Amino acid sequence: MKKTLLVVLVLASIIFAISYQKDDYSLSLNILFQPTYSVIFNEKDENYFSLGKNYLDIKCQYKNILLGRAYLDLSAKDNTSYDLYLSLKKNKMEFRFGKFKQLLGYEIAQAPQDAHFVTPSLINPLRAPKGARDLGIGFFYNEEKYELNLNLVNGEGRETNKDVNKWKDISFRFLIKPIAKGFIGFNAYFGKVDENEKTTLRIGGELGYEKEPYTFITEALYKKDKDEEDTLGFYGILGYQMGNAQPLLRAELLEKKLGITFGLTFHLIKNVLKILPNVSLYKEDKDYTIKILTQLRGYF
Repeated sequence: MKKTLLVVLVLASIIFAISYQKDDYSLSLNILFQPTYSVIFNEKDENYFSLGKNYLDIKCQYKNILLGRAYLDLSAKDNTSYDLYLSLKKNKMEFRFGKFKQLLGYEIAQAPQDAHFVTPSLINPLRAPKGARDLGIGFFYNEEKYELNLNLVNGEGRETNKDVNKWKDISFRFLIKPIAKGFIGFNAYFGKVDENEKTTLRIGGELGYEKEPYTFITEALYKKDKDEEDTLGFYGILGYQMGNAQPLLRAELLEKKLGITFGLTFHLIKNVLKILPNVSLYKEDKDYTIKILTQLRGYF
């Protein structure tokens, strides 16, 4: 029954890109497809097709006060939900209750359909111990010159619906926008991990400018866990928009691992359908890995 309902919603989203409004109520359904073909050269060469993560986004809203959202991965076998929350909105403020995304940096704050590359950066998995999505309470405030996000979460990630630990993790992101399309940001995550409740601290910084035709983004992340070696990493992105095509270059470093990715985003139908070929080279010590990825991304 669950799978049948999801199939019906997906088909309806594709055909109609549903957006319905009556009086003070509104409903919207959108879907993101990301089929990908991968060719990987390392000690064990591979090539395969994959579905990637394919999201169904359902939003129900009452006036501009109350919003309910379900963000589901249709290709996942288990734990399909990424976002499941209710939010209360008042002017530029919003409180979210449930499972939601902590905005721990530019790369996380981006909507998946707007991601510049097929794969995230090397530092992306380090932003929070169990991932940026978690269960808790989030406060969001968006001004013209700055943004603020404060969160109190379980710290167990999106796949755990109950946390028996007394300790709750905290995180924040503060973004300053001194010029149009430019920003400087800071984010941090503090909590406890494992059964021994070891403290963990993640601190990030971000700087960017995105105004056509230019794209410049850089982020750095510092991770400090008790009884473990500290970790430091960063990435930088340069891009230039040329009509329907945008070539992009990403350089990244995490400890001893270095990565270079050249990507091209070509808009077949603007804001709806695009193709993203990526070529990446990774080096760690004396080992090299080459990845050639081609993704067709459709957002309806």
